[in-house]
Amino acid sequence: MFSRFTSVLVAILVPFLFIACKKNKHSLPCDHNYTWAGIFTDSGCANGKIVLKNFKGKIHMPSLNRWGDSSIQGLRAGKYPVILYLSEGCKKDTQITVEPKIPGPHFLAVLPVLQRFCGTCHSGNNPHAGIDLTDSCTVVRIKDRIYQRALLGLPTPMPSTGLIPLSDRQIIERWMAMGGRWTD
Repeated sequence: MFSRFTSVLVAILVPFLFIACKKNKHSLPCDHNYTWAGIFTDSGCANGKIVLKNFKGKIHMPSLNRWGDSSIQGLRAGKYPVILYLSEGCKKDTQITVEPKIPGPHFLAVLPVLQRFCGTCHSGNNPHAGIDLTDSCTVVRIKDRIYQRALLGLPTPMPSTGLIPLSDRQIIERWMAMGGRWTD
């Protein structure tokens, strides 16, 4: 009797276990409430970062072939398809939008100064020293160099004809004092 019961049980369970083991472990839907944070970037710059809070698993951005545990960095503004693989074995397809940050008033005041005094040499397809100061990301990235050359004149002044007028240097100094960021 025991052997007959065992053989019936094995006949029922083995196919079930075989099917269950073959099943994709990430095929279950995810009904969790996760929150996205930090999905902003400086306009045109690849410095955006997405962060998933209360999340255990992996994030995959197939369009960029990028993976992360709870965050992915270096993103430009735009819409991205995202696949969440949770440690509980579920999978969720979603989309996120990385929004551009709004530029700050001090940054917006600096751009015309740099374009007026630096743009003749540092713009276009072949800018001097490879520095395009019409590109907002470049301006933020090399703010310390701008400070040294355009404000202090070290090691030599820029523009090469001499330092820019004091009133325009003060615009750059105010932006630097605020932090020299896109949002300042």
